[in-house]
Amino acid sequence: MGEFVVCDYETGDVLDAIRAGQFDVVSVAPILQNTRPSMVSIRFQAEGDRDDLVKAIRDALDHTGKFPAQRGG
Repeated sequence: MGEFVVCDYETGDVLDAIRAGQFDVVSVAPILQNTRPSMVSIRFQAEGDRDDLVKAIRDALDHTGKFPAQRGG
């Protein structure tokens, strides 16, 4: 089981990446309400080949840490 805390505008891309890696999304919930940017907690779990799981997590992390203008969105 793992958890990402991401900005609201990163949520969709991170969810797509972890689902593509065959992860089960356990929960998605807002945290630190009334802040800008809004923050979202994404909890997930998976079983499988270690290398495949690591690749999926790295792909998800590639979608974090950039402002929307830097992401092409």
